[in-house]
Amino acid sequence: MVHVSCGSIDHGFIDPALGLAVLTETDLTGQKASGREGARMPARRRKTIDPLTLEPGDYIVHEQHGVGRYIEMVQRTVQGATREYLVVEYAPAKRGQPGDRLYIPTDQLEQITKYVGGEAPTLHRLGGADWTKTKARAKKAVKEIAADLIKLYSARMAAPGHTFGPDTPGSASWRTRSRTRRRPTSSPPSPRSRRTWRSRSRWTA
Repeated sequence: MVHVSCGSIDHGFIDPALGLAVLTETDLTGQKASGREGARMPARRRKTIDPLTLEPGDYIVHEQHGVGRYIEMVQRTVQGATREYLVVEYAPAKRGQPGDRLYIPTDQLEQITKYVGGEAPTLHRLGGADWTKTKARAKKAVKEIAADLIKLYSARMAAPGHTFGPDTPGSASWRTRSRTRRRPTSSPPSPRSRRTWRSRSRWTA
């Protein structure tokens, strides 16, 4: 049984007696927020995208609406208040129609991240169920990976280890000789061989 929850713990642990294995985000991804500011700052704020780094055509992922394509940043006045918005294009609701556009205020950038996949993704539809299904599949895959890691760690803990004995005098002296041994160098040619080589060189020329 695998249970995913949020908490404050630095490292995971395994308790064979209880049949319990706890894995942290660091154990799964190898990444951990460093520094006091990173520890105090919520995860959403740490991942906030910088709109100045976006180029038209870049793919972004919205927390609620899924994958879209960044178009531009514009200013709009709504009810007397002027704000900046990121314009993100999504798949059209019907074929043959232009894509739907979502205006995201710059004070809600914590809801979007930059797409980092290798291939060009398929745009989701606003209000569609595709993004919800994608998130459900991803969550299921994470649970399966966590279950496999728990089995792996449990097997490692249960496997008998092998303790090597101390070095013997013979092995210690062998390592000492191998470290101090030098590769023999070739001796310089004798005067006779030099004369022979010169005579052959003149004959060849």
